[in-house]
Amino acid sequence: MAKEIALQAIDNFLLRPKDISMVVAISCTGFLILSLTAMLINDLGLNTSTRHLPVAQMVCCAEAADVNRAVDHCRAQPNANVLIVSVELASLCCQPKDVSISSLISAALFGDAAIATVVRAQGAYQDFGESHRC
Repeated sequence: MAKEIALQAIDNFLLRPKDISMVVAISCTGFLILSLTAMLINDLGLNTSTRHLPVAQMVCCAEAADVNRAVDHCRAQPNANVLIVSVELASLCCQPKDVSISSLISAALFGDAAIATVVRAQGAYQDFGESHRC
């Protein structure tokens, strides 16, 4: 799921995987060894010099923090492109034998999902002026 959505985000920004200089991956619902960032670097064929920042257990505030890290990277690297991928696999936490109301509500509210975007140091929003660029 993460690989497909990451490739779509890269394509949406008219980039190639080799153009990505940093990967940030967010998840609250699972831990991976290798990290999701390392797997994405390998699976997408990114440069071996690609920086990675795996983030876990920050819940909903993780995306805001990760956008800030991406902007910091873009400010430091004038040609940077940061791929941000968020994957939540709530089904991993499902307890089929738990028939409590709280379990039912949790299952109704949360599902498996992935989203990705790219933060660019230059070129993405040139028509909007300097105030909207990293």
